[in-house]
This record gives sequence, structure tokens and C-alpha cells, in this order.
Amino acid sequence: MFGLLTVVGIAAAIVKTVDDYMEIAALSARWRDKIFAAARRHGVGPHILLSIIKKESNFNPAAVGTSGEIGLGQFLPIAARDIGVSFDALRNDPDLQIESAARLLALNISRSTGNVVTAVRAYNVGIGKALSNASAGSAYLVDVLRLAFTDWLYTSVMTGPKIQ
Repeated sequence: MFGLLTVVGIAAAIVKTVDDYMEIAALSARWRDKIFAAARRHGVGPHILLSIIKKESNFNPAAVGTSGEIGLGQFLPIAARDIGVSFDALRNDPDLQIESAARLLALNISRSTGNVVTAVRAYNVGIGKALSNASAGSAYLVDVLRLAFTDWLYTSVMTGPKIQ
């Protein structure tokens, strides 16, 4: 049977997952519908996109990173150019930030020949580094996938329709 440490470990993992979801749900409420709509328009996973935005900016459209990244998707000028968007236009337009994050993820998926794992890592380290170094961005990937799974689990499974 299960040992006490196993049961405690499972319980701790469940509590962490619930805490993660409650934080995601509270912070993303304002942006969730727009993020999911942009994900659909660009053919990317909505829970992955939502989790990237959570990881990048904690859903703060005014966020500025240590290297000058801006907005919900934490864009640098080179990433804005890659997707054909003015860096200055991103500064004060959360809708454009969301749309651009979806567009960049879709571009990364295309550039990595459909490999979503590489595309998510590329969102963090750039496509060149993600393609040439299989471990680059791996911690970021783990965080994004954990958040995406947690969000999917609670929105799709735990709070979905009940089987009668």
C-alpha cells in the first residue's frame, strides 16, 4: 500500500496544484477570454499561451523586464520586428500584446517544424538558441507546461460538466 510519505507527497502536490490554479484564475480573469481568442486565431494552445503570459509578466501589461522587455508577452524590439509589430505600439496596448504573443508562439512553432516544446523554449531564449541547444530554456518550459496543465485540469476537468 502507500506509505505515509507517499500520501503526504501526493497531498502536497495536490495543494500546490490548487494554489497554482487559484493564482492563475485570479490573475488571468481580466485577460483569459482575449488570450483564448488570440490562441484560436493563431492555432496555438490556449492554456500554453495563457501560461507563457503568466510566466512572462504575471498578467501585468505594464511589466518591464530587466533587459527592457515590455508588456504581457515581454517583447524585445527584435521579437516585435519578427512578427511585424512596432515595439512602441506594444507599450500601451494590452490587446496587441496578447495578439503578438500568440503570433510569436505560432511563428516559433512554424520555425521549429511543429515542435511545441521547442517553440515554448524559443519564446524564452530565442529560436536560434532553442534549435541549437536542446537544454536552453528547459526550466522555463517545465514551468509553462506545469502551469498550462494546471489551468487545463481545473478549467476543463475539475470545473467542467459533471457526469451523471
